[in-house]
Amino acid sequence: MRELRLRPLMASDYAYVFGLLVGGANGARWRFRGATPSPEMFERALWSGVSAQLVAETRDRRPIGLAVAFNAVFEAGHVELGVAVDPGYQKRGGWTAAIGLGLLRHTFLSWPVHKVYGRIPAFNLADLRGLTRLGWVEEGTMRDYCFYDGHYWDEHVLALTREAWEKIDRRFARFCPEFGDGR
Repeated sequence: MRELRLRPLMASDYAYVFGLLVGGANGARWRFRGATPSPEMFERALWSGVSAQLVAETRDRRPIGLAVAFNAVFEAGHVELGVAVDPGYQKRGGWTAAIGLGLLRHTFLSWPVHKVYGRIPAFNLADLRGLTRLGWVEEGTMRDYCFYDGHYWDEHVLALTREAWEKIDRRFARFCPEFGDGR
């Protein structure tokens, strides 16, 4: 998806990311799970355990999401990934998939990881099914792990190996966003 670009997160993006991760539809589902940290606390937490944070933006430089690689253990060859997309772009035209493909490409081309992990709560079962069709493998389920919308939900841990990613990349590389600041 060439209308999309991934670039490193900058301090000037913090207000947008705060709104994306703390407020609105993503607020109760993502990293802060309904908490509203102070701006200072948010900044510290935003970078804790993070290897890469990439802002997804449209060609006209409008931010629409954040892609994150975190909890890396490079000596063991693995890292966790997460993608948060502006609610106005979710389930619309493949934006979430394109951001995820770009993050996978960045991760596997940047570091010697052999496996990436993603966690998906059961209320996102459609995402879970889509990922398993692409080669992600469910490695575990944490029962009643997260609380959302008045209920406890299982959280599924999925993994994608470098070999499986190479097959995905051959099929979908043309849909990956550009990387860099585009200037």
